Amino acid sequence: RDAQGKDADAIADFDEAIRRHDDLVAAWSGRALARLHQGNVDAALVELDEAIDRWPGSAALHAARSAVRAKKEDADGAIEDAKEAERIDASFALPSAAMASLRIELGVLRVRRRDLDGARRDFESVPETDEQAPLARYNLGCVHALRAAADPGREAEEKDLAFQDLSRAIDMGFRDAELLTNDADLAGLRRDPRWAPLAARLRK
Repeated sequence: RDAQGKDADAIADFDEAIRRHDDLVAAWSGRALARLHQGNVDAALVELDEAIDRWPGSAALHAARSAVRAKKEDADGAIEDAKEAERIDASFALPSAAMASLRIELGVLRVRRRDLDGARRDFESVPETDEQAPLARYNLGCVHALRAAADPGREAEEKDLAFQDLSRAIDMGFRDAELLTNDADLAGLRRDPRWAPLAARLRK
């Protein structure tokens, strides 16, 4: 059967498990995953709410709900759940790529809220050895560009940091020339004489 059919079968199985044992957390979380596979983010969030009601001390469930809330661009909810997951178990280990993706998503959401200090911490928390590190470093450059535009007193310092981070992102493997060229967060850098050489590195 195709993926949608398998998800429907799984949901039916979880429905029956929940009917028999309403407190079965694995069934609620499993049904949430199946809903996500179907693209039904709202229903997945409801299932995770139910699972967390039954097991509020699960770092894994809070981390999962954080990711779902991030998909819905619910910055406050995503950040709240991420913090709760860390509070419950500071050593809680998602796969490094998944954790890095979550940190980047949360950082982007913080940028939209203009929580630039929080975004900086999120992007800096991605290890340089992670495959997502070039994107994290690029976003860190965006944060410094926005800080330069927001604080004239620190404009020169923040621009220096922005160019350092963007250059480092390219060194690490960032190759999205279209994003670099069109990203509104970097608008304040494009009249700087350092911009043309930086952009040219992605056209080679």
